[in-house]
Amino acid sequence: MYQWYGLAVTNGEKPAPMLRDVLAKQVTSAHIAEAKQLAGEWKPKGK
Repeated sequence: MYQWYGLAVTNGEKPAPMLRDVLAKQVTSAHIAEAKQLAGEWKPKGK
């Protein structure tokens, strides 16, 4: 979930930063690091 909120933040979705921050308090730092890596590697289909 964290990676999707990160992508939503990048795309300007207004509630995404707050939702991402709430989720960050519920997961490990390792999970956040993995999610950031996955979000950085993610590419939309066809691009």
